Amino acid sequence: MTTRIRVAEPSDAAGMVAIYALYVLHTSTSFEYDVPTVDEFSARIENGLRTLPWLVCEHDGSIIAYSYASHHRERRAYPDQ
Repeated sequence: MTTRIRVAEPSDAAGMVAIYALYVLHTSTSFEYDVPTVDEFSARIENGLRTLPWLVCEHDGSIIAYSYASHHRERRAYPDQ
């Protein structure tokens, strides 16, 4: 069994969305109303990596967790300023 943390890649989007969807659909912690598509999430990873860290944790080749930094108040649920 191997567990490792590495920099995320756009091709990791499907595994990350599988985790994220549960939080979007069943909690208010994501500040999103809709689950992003794999293509949308892939674009987020690609754009985010230009300036901020995105990491995945793999266990035996499967993504079991991820973490990333983002700019403050990017989600729709935040009120307009």
